[in-house]
Amino acid sequence: MTLNKLALNNVVRDKWTYFAYFLSSMFSVFIFFSFSVSMFHPDLSIIQNGSALSMAMAAGATLVYVFSFMFISYSVRAFMKSRKKTLGLFTIMGASKKQLNKMIFKENMLIGVAAIITAIIFGLVFSPLFLMLAKKIMVVEGFAMYVPIKAILLTFGMFFILFLIISLISPIFIGKEKVIKMLKSDKTDEKEMVFSLLFMIIGVLIILSCIFIFLFYSKVDALKAFMDTGMGTWLMFGVLLVAIYILYVQISILIIGSMKKRKMYHRRTNMIIIADIKSKLRENVKMMYLITILFTVAFYTIVMLYAQNIDVEKNTKANFPLNYTYVSQSNNNHEKEHVKLLQDALSKKSGYEEYKYKVKYKGEDNRNVIMSESEYNLALKGTYGKSISLKKNEVYIVSGSPKIMPPNYISNQIKRSLEKEGVTPSVVGISKQNITPSGFFDTITIFNDEILRELDRKETYNVVKIYGYNTNSWKEEGNITKELQSKIIMEKEYKFGFFSANELLETEKNSKNLMLYVGFSISLIFVIAASSMIYFRLITELEKECVKFKGIVKLGLSKKELSRIISTQNFILMFVPFLVALILLFIGIGYTSNNSGESYFTVALECSAAFLMIQSIGYIMVNSKYKKAVFKEVI
Repeated sequence: MTLNKLALNNVVRDKWTYFAYFLSSMFSVFIFFSFSVSMFHPDLSIIQNGSALSMAMAAGATLVYVFSFMFISYSVRAFMKSRKKTLGLFTIMGASKKQLNKMIFKENMLIGVAAIITAIIFGLVFSPLFLMLAKKIMVVEGFAMYVPIKAILLTFGMFFILFLIISLISPIFIGKEKVIKMLKSDKTDEKEMVFSLLFMIIGVLIILSCIFIFLFYSKVDALKAFMDTGMGTWLMFGVLLVAIYILYVQISILIIGSMKKRKMYHRRTNMIIIADIKSKLRENVKMMYLITILFTVAFYTIVMLYAQNIDVEKNTKANFPLNYTYVSQSNNNHEKEHVKLLQDALSKKSGYEEYKYKVKYKGEDNRNVIMSESEYNLALKGTYGKSISLKKNEVYIVSGSPKIMPPNYISNQIKRSLEKEGVTPSVVGISKQNITPSGFFDTITIFNDEILRELDRKETYNVVKIYGYNTNSWKEEGNITKELQSKIIMEKEYKFGFFSANELLETEKNSKNLMLYVGFSISLIFVIAASSMIYFRLITELEKECVKFKGIVKLGLSKKELSRIISTQNFILMFVPFLVALILLFIGIGYTSNNSGESYFTVALECSAAFLMIQSIGYIMVNSKYKKAVFKEVI
């Protein structure tokens, strides 16, 4: 028998272990290929290289590939662990280390190439479905099926290299273990984990410290400077992951110890279930912790991206409070022409409203402007804001951006002008509700009308006129926007500006939809991979578990009781990480909502219901398949 034939026979005879490894590898390749088919679609050629959207797609593909490498590496580690006994037998039969390495290399490459080819074939079959999903999420026209040559070549090339690297380093998982240890690999038990009060306290203190820092770091200058560097945030995140693992281990030991002291421990099959969980606690905790992190990242990403996606119109209105805005500087010779053009194009639209107001600035500081109370109240009619009333010494400060809170102080220039009039100014309010296109001004300071008239008489100000227009159908007026932009052409010297909420809405929709698609694809990988990891772990340990179950069945365990034991163990493996991830999700959502001023809890609850449904389907599939495999061997 040649080495090639031996490697092939190993794959055929131990087909279920190899099949689990093959499936996990094929799944990773399949997801990457499906993502690549969308990424290279001709209808996305409008996305320019180097743009934010292009970088998002590239980053998404990179993350999918990196995770695929990690997931396949995990699968290889579990696969090689299940193969130790067989490799030990080969060693006794006279196989050299070099021959074993060569056989491992050939087996991995055989499975890898088969997984790549199978995944690409399945990818081509299901590509229309994925393209339809991408079309729905990104809300783009066309997106019909095409021949994805680039996607095929990229997928085959990238994953062939990946499997080549994994095949070369796979023998490391065997290392220099003695033959006797390899032969007994299916009979050795894990070292029992012991509860440590010290570790428990350390974990709790780290968690509380991280929560305190995240909530109050902005009030400590040194800490804020460190966190704002980015490195501080990543360091805190790393420390938090360590603390969660510590608590995961200690709380698991504590719960099992507590359950053993209760009466329910001796009821039905509880003793067998709890004893079995305790015997494999170390490996189970590692896997459940990893799955918890995958779930948490996936859940948080989907919730935040989905929330941003459904808030597109709201954010558009916050950034462009009027549907159409025309800003005219004092040296603009095209003002009348452009205003008439806008009126002619929009005046016949349903719900047409027109607003005109002005702001002023002194000298070169055209970022911080002033405005009269009456002009501001007129502008608020177009944005449906609440009007204000100011006394002579009162001023009101408005932000030029909805996401930036304006300072609660008056600029020195404005303060000096007011002091000349014998007025000591007092800030009576600040607002983030801007009345001009976002970022056009930094701040707008609102004065009492009488005071501003006095200042006008004694000082020279530059005037900026703002024309605003609202219509009921602005969201569907993309053609009108394009037509107006073709006629209102910007000059080298800035004299006027034209802004359309419709254009921003479409841009934001495309951006957010693409980000949602990228995030959804990656998160879907994480969610499905979590179930795949559990199933792969169960299949690779199937032989060992069947030996144990056969012994228990001989003592009188019924098929119904065995089914209950398996279902309970699988439920714990799949739903404990899921529930912990949901808790971490809502903690993260609470922190984000507190800092942003936006509430994401409703979206989080809606998404959690969808996550629960997906997880339940995954549990039913994994549990059903695993029980069939066990019953086939045991009963």
